[in-house]
Amino acid sequence: MTRIGERSQDIVARPRASRSCAKAKLLLIAKPASDDDPGMQRLALNVASLLFEALRSASMFYRKADRQALRFNNQKLRRQSSTRPTFHMSDLLISEHNGLRTLHFGSEWIQGRMRISKPHDLILGYAQEMTAALLFVPPPSRVYVAGLGVGALPRWALHHWSDALTKLDIVELRDDVISLAHHSFPLPLDDPRMKITTGDAAKTIALRGANTFDWIWVDCYDGRGRVGALESGEFYEEAHRVLKKRGVFVANMWSNVSRYRPGLKRLHKLFGDNIVLLPSKETENVTVIASKSELPSLDAPQLRERAKALTKAHKMPFDQWLKRMSSIRTTL
Repeated sequence: MTRIGERSQDIVARPRASRSCAKAKLLLIAKPASDDDPGMQRLALNVASLLFEALRSASMFYRKADRQALRFNNQKLRRQSSTRPTFHMSDLLISEHNGLRTLHFGSEWIQGRMRISKPHDLILGYAQEMTAALLFVPPPSRVYVAGLGVGALPRWALHHWSDALTKLDIVELRDDVISLAHHSFPLPLDDPRMKITTGDAAKTIALRGANTFDWIWVDCYDGRGRVGALESGEFYEEAHRVLKKRGVFVANMWSNVSRYRPGLKRLHKLFGDNIVLLPSKETENVTVIASKSELPSLDAPQLRERAKALTKAHKMPFDQWLKRMSSIRTTL
């Protein structure tokens, strides 16, 4: 295949004059004229002169033909390129440092991170905190995932919820992000429990049936930190509709943006006071957990015991997260 802008080597097939001259020279050397036959010497010189002129003329002809063919080929390529769609270079940036592979969307914001030697681990603090709903509900059977990123949460879920999990319904807007699941941030694509769909997660959820999912995970930002329709009232209504009776909605939000409190208010209209907030310790991320059923009091003894058990089982600080949690009533 020839890349656009490169010259094809088969535009025109032409003989090599230098090779032909070399062959003629070899023929004359192989069949030298006899010294005692002047007529043969003159004949040989005349033949060599005629052959040289013929080869020079042929070389000039083919050089001219080659230039014409090249001009025609370039014109054809220009016509083709003018009718083709314009493709833009992807803004995906992948870096590796100290055994960690990190994804950026053309900015300093980290979209996700994976430990190469232990891809099932959750590395970023906010990603770990998005599992904190286990304090209130058991491991889910069916999960709707808005945004793939590096696939950290799906990888963790497939590894740790092997007994409970039956369906991971992942919706990702970008094809190039999905392609990363094949190489840079590999997911078990042959796992029948997992389905990845290209599309807008805020619209695709409307195609899902009511009372379908136990969990909804939302962590979907572009390179400028925008979420779009995934913080709209319409999306929250659809999320509430597709959740089962004890289903939970878990979203990663930023507390330092103007849309934070309006987003919480829209959630509060649907889920009421059954919302807890888990702020990250070192960043502005806040894990928002909204439940369709009533949540227990955050100081309930059974909740503290469950936090200890989860901390031991998953090697993540559920007990510390419980201490940092607060009801949505403290914010609105």
